[in-house]
Amino acid sequence: MLTISDFKINPNHNQGYDYAFRDVVRGRDQRKCLPGCTKPDCCGNQFRVLAEQLNNGALQTPSQEVADEQLLEDFLGDNAYKLQNMSEAEKAELLLKAKTRDLANHYGKHRHAYERRKSPPGFWDTDFPTTQEHMVTKAQEKQYERDIVAKRYEEAMRPGGAYMFRDE
Repeated sequence: MLTISDFKINPNHNQGYDYAFRDVVRGRDQRKCLPGCTKPDCCGNQFRVLAEQLNNGALQTPSQEVADEQLLEDFLGDNAYKLQNMSEAEKAELLLKAKTRDLANHYGKHRHAYERRKSPPGFWDTDFPTTQEHMVTKAQEKQYERDIVAKRYEEAMRPGGAYMFRDE
């Protein structure tokens, strides 16, 4: 099972640096190279709704189907082989995520090389937790770590992604 420590920063994605940092990116052309914001509590829901509206069940031409396949392969990177075993519902959800990311990269206002990390669960709790609260916080921490690992795995599998595996 993968952990957070199994990944490292991709220096090819980060101007040659092997650590994540937030730097001011000046100039429209340089900002266009950064990925768009897809966080659900910021811009992601708007782009997802837009992607759903653009894909609301209309019949697709063969060229649109080829473009969608190419978008899915770019989105999955080295995991593109998994498309063969996916159900239609899984492909539809994945295509929606890929279109959301594509729309955010083309039209998104918020851009960043590495998004700011959220505070871990329970970090701002000032009181000593009860046993039950402690157990809930531990479960939230495990889910938080699994989410981070899933995002880093997706990036590591994409060519030129923000993260790479530690042993590469």
